[in-house]
Amino acid sequence: MKGGTNVNRPNIVFVHTDQQHHLAVSAYGNTDVSTPNIDRLVNDGIAFRRSYSANPVCCPARASWYTGRMSVEHGVIGNRLNIDPDMPDLGQWLTEHTDYECVYSGKWHVTGRDVEQSFRVLYGRHPYGELQDSGATRSASQYIAHHASSGSDRPFFLSVGLLNPHDCCYVCGFNGPLGKYGMASELSDLPELPDNFDIDLLPPNQKHRVGHWTRTDWQYYVYQCYRMVETVDAQIG
Repeated sequence: MKGGTNVNRPNIVFVHTDQQHHLAVSAYGNTDVSTPNIDRLVNDGIAFRRSYSANPVCCPARASWYTGRMSVEHGVIGNRLNIDPDMPDLGQWLTEHTDYECVYSGKWHVTGRDVEQSFRVLYGRHPYGELQDSGATRSASQYIAHHASSGSDRPFFLSVGLLNPHDCCYVCGFNGPLGKYGMASELSDLPELPDNFDIDLLPPNQKHRVGHWTRTDWQYYVYQCYRMVETVDAQIG
């Protein structure tokens, strides 16, 4: 209740990574990636292993996170379509109906709505996770520390938008999955491809980019993606 006491109203921190596969977590038995900080959340909390995305595309999924509605309701059924201006998001709803302070750090990417309409922004976004994510987490950590030292009993909702491992998109060159991490010391160190991997199922509009890749190219691509998962896990820590 707005203006009420802070009894049983916890502070909420919503941390979201971008484009991370649900099995790219060592706590779930993946030995090709090390995620000790995500593992700690899994082991100390609750893992919703049978949850599903409302829409497995960037902007539609984010709009669903913040409205609790399906794409056909909020209007973002594709990345270039705007959210219904009359539909409140979580930041707007909490601000209007409670005394939660709603703050945001990092990537937003809900088309058609400025994040500053919904949250107090600590740190803006950048298109590369390696440049943005550390700033987003530092800002969030400093906010939490300041709130704790201030003695305020006002609860907060803090959303931290981390971009990696989304940067795996930028290694899809025309000559193979070239990247900055270097080849594993032995080809045998590269992760195995999933059992359902089938190059013939590649979408036609992507064949000009990666249609010539070998299985080793794809294994190296997964290897790089896992390294980016590890960088974002470090930021979560």
